This record gives sequence, structure tokens and C-alpha cells, in this order.
Amino acid sequence: METTKPYPQSEVSKSNFSMIDVGEKKVTRRKCIASGKIRMLTSTVQRIQDKKMPKGDVLAMGEMSGIMAAKNTSNLLPLCHPLMIDAVKIYWDFTLDPSDNNYSFVIAKSEVVCNAKTGVEMEALSSVTSALLSVYDLTKGIDPNLLLSEIYLNYKEGGKSGEWHHPHFKKGVETPKKKSLEQVSAAVITISDRAYNKQKNYIDESGPYIADFLKTNGANVKYTQLVPDEINLIQNEIIKLSKESNVDVIITTGGTGLCPRDVTPEALKEILEKNIPGFGEYLRSEGALKTQNAYLSRSVSGIIGKTLIIALPGSLKAVREGLDAMVKILPHSIGSLKEDAIHKNHIKGNNL
Repeated sequence: METTKPYPQSEVSKSNFSMIDVGEKKVTRRKCIASGKIRMLTSTVQRIQDKKMPKGDVLAMGEMSGIMAAKNTSNLLPLCHPLMIDAVKIYWDFTLDPSDNNYSFVIAKSEVVCNAKTGVEMEALSSVTSALLSVYDLTKGIDPNLLLSEIYLNYKEGGKSGEWHHPHFKKGVETPKKKSLEQVSAAVITISDRAYNKQKNYIDESGPYIADFLKTNGANVKYTQLVPDEINLIQNEIIKLSKESNVDVIITTGGTGLCPRDVTPEALKEILEKNIPGFGEYLRSEGALKTQNAYLSRSVSGIIGKTLIIALPGSLKAVREGLDAMVKILPHSIGSLKEDAIHKNHIKGNNL
């Protein structure tokens, strides 16, 4: 009896395409803005604005088409992940063609927002393209010489890459965001024998990264220090910065692991006036979304006076993930300490 030959393993496993596995990625707020334009007679643009087109309200239908396209992008692009879209907004603008005033541009801009493990670039591009195609469809009967052009991604935020702007996109189009750590003073301490002793081939990357991150978010980084893994030296530096320099937040990096020389938690627990266990729990739970080793971190945090102290791990990757997680709760925690200090001073003044 003849049997069917199985496929060789190499042929069975071979694939020309693959959808990227995002299962272990972190859910973050994603936002993308895409734009494009369609050129037509200036008289046609006027009819569109006056809602006197034969097929009805061109821009309203364009908005509906753009919203539907964003929601159905994964059905159009085979390797695009299905996403639960939180918001889609379509904006319109109009401008004369500088080369010929008989023609004008209808400009469409699509803004798509989603909390997901992957970005919404394709949803924004699909949305703005569909919006413009709808305008094309409702306009071609009276103005056949239409021209679609300059469809591109203007802006995106969320995920590892953070904020990104296309070189041709004017940042001023959006209302500038207030930086979350404005009017916050900060200090960064790297706790590491190797960094302090300038060990050959060892470069402290985490400390400078924290300082840059704080500055990017509006903080005034007054001090950056290197301290060896010695309990008394760690304590002296933190007490000096919190009580004498009066910085709002001190972020340390290093010394939170399991090695014998990792003593940052022990140093902090002896001098903190109040513990804040939630920071460490939050950092470990967020880190565990990437690696279970995050639960081995002994990150701690607390308060001395009106200064918040947070101990992060030493690895650059852990620092990045930790800061991305903390940035949402850091402004509120620092603000609460400042308000408490103002309230105490007010009471003290009334008692004089």
C-alpha cells in the first residue's frame, strides 16, 4: 500500500511572512498623526466648503471614511495587528496652490489613539488615505483633474521610541505639551564600585540616562554623583542632598541586586523617614512583563523631609523600563510632597 510522503521539515517550517510576536511587550498609550492632501480647482474647494456638492457633504463623508479605515486597517494589511482603537479624529485645512491660484489643496490630518502593545502608524496612514479617497470619489464628477500627494506619518508617540516627528512636519502645528516635571529639582546618584573607581572598560550609562530623562521631562538636574557601594557613603550623600541641597527628588541607580556588595536598600532603610513600598512593587510588576528576573530587584523608595528618594537597578535596560513606568506617577508624588511642605509652612506662619 502506497503511503503519502510527509513534507521535509525544512519545507514545513519555512515561511515568507510572519506577524511579529508582541505578546510580551508592554501596553502603552500610542498616538499617531498622518496627513495628506488633494489638489483641485479653487472653485471646487469653495463648493465643498459651502456644502454645495452634488453627492452631499464631502468632508463629513471623508471623516466617516477615515474613521472606518482606521478601525479596519488589520483587514486591509495582512501582517498588521488588530487593535482596539480608542479615538480617531479627522481634521481639515485648505490652502491655495502657490504655483497656481486657480488650484487649491484640501489637507486632511488623521489622529489615531490606542492603548496597545504596538503602534498605530498604519491605522493613521490608512485613515487619512481613506478620507482623501472619499473626497476624491465625491468630487471627481465635477473636477476630474484631481491629484493626491504627500501622504505621510507626521508624528508618533508611545513605546520604546517615545516621541518622533517627521522632518517635514512642523512641530508647532500641535499645542506644545507642558513637561511633566517642570519646576522640579533633581539629583542622580550612581552607586557602583566599578564606576567610582573608574574601572577599565566600564562606563556608567544609567546615571547619564536618568539625568537626560529628567531634563527631557522638564526637571532641573542640579547634581549628578558617583558613590561606591559603601553604606555610610551612600547615606551621607543622600542626607546631604535631601537636607542641605533641598532637591525634590533623588534617583539612585545600582546596588539593588543580590550580590554581596549590593547594599543600596540597606543604606536607605536606615535613613528614610517614610517608606513608599508602592514604587518598588510597581517597578517589579512592570518589569516582570518583560522578564521574571525583575522580581529579584530590591528597589526601594521613601521620603526624607520633602525629598523623594527612589532606588533603581543598575542595568540601563531596567532603568529605561523603570523610568517609563514611573513617569506617570512621579509628578503627582513630588507635587504632593511640595503641597504638604507649603501647608506646614502656612500653619507654622499662622502660629507665630
